[in-house]
Amino acid sequence: YRMECAIGEDKMIYFDNSSTTKPKKEVNDFVYENNLINYGNPSSLHHLGIESEKIIKMTKKVVAEIIKARQNEIYFTSGGTEANNMAIIGTALRNQKKGKHIITTQIEHAAVLNAYKYLETLGFETTYLKPDKNGFIDPKMIETSLREDTILVSVMHVNNEIGSVQDIETIGNMVKSREHINFHVDAVQSYGKLPIDVNRCKIDLLSLSGHKIHAFKGIGALYIRKGIKLTSLFYGGQQEEGIRPGTENLPGILSLFKASEIAKKGSQEYYQKMKDINDYLISQLENLDGIKINSQAVNGIYSPYILNISFEGLKGEVLLHTLEQRGLYVSTGSACNSKKKTVSHVLQAIELSPKFSDGTLRLSFSALNTMDEAVESVDIIKESLNFLKSIMKRR
Repeated sequence: YRMECAIGEDKMIYFDNSSTTKPKKEVNDFVYENNLINYGNPSSLHHLGIESEKIIKMTKKVVAEIIKARQNEIYFTSGGTEANNMAIIGTALRNQKKGKHIITTQIEHAAVLNAYKYLETLGFETTYLKPDKNGFIDPKMIETSLREDTILVSVMHVNNEIGSVQDIETIGNMVKSREHINFHVDAVQSYGKLPIDVNRCKIDLLSLSGHKIHAFKGIGALYIRKGIKLTSLFYGGQQEEGIRPGTENLPGILSLFKASEIAKKGSQEYYQKMKDINDYLISQLENLDGIKINSQAVNGIYSPYILNISFEGLKGEVLLHTLEQRGLYVSTGSACNSKKKTVSHVLQAIELSPKFSDGTLRLSFSALNTMDEAVESVDIIKESLNFLKSIMKRR
């Protein structure tokens, strides 16, 4: 049985890669071929188990190399949400005797914000840092928010909606000037795309996800700096040193290995390719009437993998489906909150005017996209805008 797309894949332009990426053919082939022979439980003592354990070790090695960590500091999870929860809740519970003050930002992913909200029900006090109008957190705000009872600071590297890149090196060094505070970074949108050095940035905990870089859904990882202790949220065997027990997701781990290997070799090439696509789209769209680009660097850096655009007087969902009918797939924001009818918390945090916030779309790119698609997408967007405006005039 095969599900068919509403539009043939050869005619589809997929610009929703921050929600998820298509697994690359090399990844699919690698997993399929290895699954035929390497299907043993990694905890088994026989040959098949030993071979599966080797796969786990080689994947941890390449993941560690990308973020400049050590192999034994990588722990597999089911994805970014689980990694964030393990890092935040596990750290807070382990260190609550030292203090119950925790810090994060108003523009974090729901997996971080809701973990913090849960901790508040347990008596923790959260300071939520507000970004500037371009989505950047001033490191000085973090410095002034640190207290004697602060035990954890969480700051995402790349914002998943508008693409703002936080200065995690400055923030990390500021946080770690007080050794008792743990520094957590959600790197789901930057792993394999932007340079990350956990040592230079003084990061204690880092979350990542495979399906953002052409691996399978259901696989992620948490970096835990050697010496950092967490309270485990799960109970079971001794897999992943008991921090995340349960039989390892070997097909997912295989996909993460291959996707990470590809990303490591091509990251600079892919970055430039995304920058060219992003720059072209901005140059073609920024001067259209009623359009506001929310991902243009002013006092900071934006990831070229994400472009957030607002259309005055239009509903984002209506425009999304109009574009979809013409073969262009985008999103209105974070996929985890896409079915909500409220304005994105990120757009509220940067105080985007209501006349723009209702009509906001996110275009996000991957190594599989091309400049030809970017050129065609501009025509599709212009055509769709004219179509919707003509309907509005007739009303």
